Amino acid sequence: MFGIASNIKRLLYMIMEEWRTELHSMSTPIGEVKITRGIFQGDALSPLIFVIALIPLSMLLRKARDGFDLSGEKINHLMYKDDLKLYAKSDRGLESLVNTVRVFGQDVGMDFGVTKCAKLVDKRGKFSDANAIQLPDGREIKNLERGESYKYLGVLEAVEVQRDKMKKMLKKCTSGGSESCYSLK
Repeated sequence: MFGIASNIKRLLYMIMEEWRTELHSMSTPIGEVKITRGIFQGDALSPLIFVIALIPLSMLLRKARDGFDLSGEKINHLMYKDDLKLYAKSDRGLESLVNTVRVFGQDVGMDFGVTKCAKLVDKRGKFSDANAIQLPDGREIKNLERGESYKYLGVLEAVEVQRDKMKKMLKKCTSGGSESCYSLK
């Protein structure tokens, strides 16, 4: 699909065959574990492989009917590494996009963190109440409540970017307060 040279593919297969990690209890080695599926977080190539693996999801979402027209382009998602934000004009459209992501995840053996997901309905720049999204397995994607915010690429958002909250977090971070600078990622 990406036209990767056969020698590079062979190299990747060989490297991935050797993925292992060593388990420790305190400082005592317990044993070695072979990584047989998923992306090995200790390998420098893993972020690139992960992003390549998600390109088909982005392509599927682009083919979906739902989204907003922006200068002649249909926009229904933003994706950066493992952060995904979906956009739709209606509940039905959003549920369709969520279902596309869910089915893709099942097909590739990837579990999407529903507990990190929330639904926000923005009507002309104003917060609007809505129903949660029910998934077939009984889990649900909760609604973002008034006054709540979420992080996308380290930035607190709701209907708009939460500038005041971000300023407070950054001040605590730079002054050595209790808020960790890493929480901004």
